[in-house]
Amino acid sequence: MITMNLARIIFRNWQTLCGVIIGAAFVIWIQRQFGWLEVLQSWRQLSFVGFASALFLMFTTYVLRAVRVFDYFHGEMRGQFATCLRLTVLHNFFNNLLPARSGELAFPILMRDYFGVPVEKSLASLLWMRFLDLHFLCVVAGFVLLFGLDFSMFLLPILIIFALLPLIFFALQQKIKSLLTDKNGFVFNKLRKIVEGLPSNFNVFLRAWFWTVLNWLTKLLVFAWLLMNFAETSYSTAVLSSLSGELSSVLPVHGFAGIGTYEAAVLAGLLSSGANLKDATQAAVNLHIFTLTTSFVSALIALFLPIKHYSKVANESLKDSSLIQKV
Repeated sequence: MITMNLARIIFRNWQTLCGVIIGAAFVIWIQRQFGWLEVLQSWRQLSFVGFASALFLMFTTYVLRAVRVFDYFHGEMRGQFATCLRLTVLHNFFNNLLPARSGELAFPILMRDYFGVPVEKSLASLLWMRFLDLHFLCVVAGFVLLFGLDFSMFLLPILIIFALLPLIFFALQQKIKSLLTDKNGFVFNKLRKIVEGLPSNFNVFLRAWFWTVLNWLTKLLVFAWLLMNFAETSYSTAVLSSLSGELSSVLPVHGFAGIGTYEAAVLAGLLSSGANLKDATQAAVNLHIFTLTTSFVSALIALFLPIKHYSKVANESLKDSSLIQKV
């Protein structure tokens, strides 16, 4: 156990160091290749109404995420939506800032501190919600590739079945749990935790899925619109490029706050459609600036939202900390 924990610490420190190096190298490259002042000039292309609408919709996505969590944990959070919004925004901020998805740990810690939810329960629900997020992004990517880039229509039935995967998981959750009971290994452990995070109530399950879809549709609409204005690309390419940027966060190594790796992922999508390097780079950089800025501003605002600490935190902190280390 000590050896495993030491290995994790070393690996995370190595990831952090690589992230800082990647981010610094990217900032220097942008300055030498284009100049930061020139890159930021792209914001002048946006109308005030368009920018204000994008900003409003982006802040709306934070509320939608909070609604999903609040609905999922309604029993624990009853009458405390403002605190739930604070938790969700801060969790998102740490997730954007910290490398290797280490910001995800903010969710179980804040759930424990604010609402007294055991870490194991909140981690299971977080894994399920992250599965819903990743699943929806893959479904959108599949449909965009199928209809936007003329992929074979023979793949449509497979894509439809894949789109219904959460529903299949819910219907077969008891059977899946029994099948995974005696299975060991990283993949089986993760699958077991995902299934454990499934709500037992079908209506709660459907609403969580609905909030996931609504949140991502809103977010992708904003991102695609920004990329279309910055790089003058097609809507399908803008959506795929946005998806690439979002999915880059699951890489084992990425820049500090995603700097460098996020832009590279967006850039790959834009360049594949024939956009020139300068316009595509400016679009990718400015999209990331928009994401980080709204995340930072939202976190500052969230600090003024009311908070009510759970009274039994001290008694559970040691136990919960050990559980976090196992994830």
